[in-house]
Amino acid sequence: MSKKFSLEFAQALAARLSQLRQELHWHQRDMARNMTITERVYRRYEAGEQVPGSDKLTALLDNLKGLNSEWLFQGTGRMFKAAREPELGQVLLDIVENRPSIQRIVMLLPSLDDDDLEGVLHHVAERKKLRDLLSQLRTMMIQLERLAPANSDA
Repeated sequence: MSKKFSLEFAQALAARLSQLRQELHWHQRDMARNMTITERVYRRYEAGEQVPGSDKLTALLDNLKGLNSEWLFQGTGRMFKAAREPELGQVLLDIVENRPSIQRIVMLLPSLDDDDLEGVLHHVAERKKLRDLLSQLRTMMIQLERLAPANSDA
């Protein structure tokens, strides 16, 4: 395999990994977790500086059941395979089972119009952003507390 081909493949795969991550609304750490690697290594994959091994791509395919391997490796076809009914049904059952809040939401869905659904989706996305920001803020506060000199007699 020539270096030019290797570089082109690395860049194309990097672009697809980035596209997949954005489609899933994931952070780089989420992709790293699903590939069983560190976030730093994943960043190198997405930058095209390093090509993931087959074991890492297989881990991603195993964790994202609907991901189309042909799209991932070659860039052809759709990103996700069409979900078959039993798989989708089982996934939904797994999500809803033992989660009363989700069950109540599902029961309300038929009465909502598209605007209502978009509003719910927006609200949930905003809450997730706020939770992520709060988590980052807490981490920063802990780091600042570690850096601050201990007060002797205040």
